[in-house]
Amino acid sequence: MSEYIDTNSEEWRHECEARHVLALRRQDRNAAHDYLALVAKRRGRAAADALRDAAAKLWSESHGD
Repeated sequence: MSEYIDTNSEEWRHECEARHVLALRRQDRNAAHDYLALVAKRRGRAAADALRDAAAKLWSESHGD
């Protein structure tokens, strides 16, 4: 993610939500999948895919992959 993000921006909301998905994943893998399924239902598959990709990027950055 970028170094500077306006905390009133959509980019910031998206990054926070991606961190939330990671937190769910750490607690219960199914909870993260359920959350992404709910996002897909309410906001569409593209939104869920973007959120999944952002969470994967954060995971990769934090684990050096």
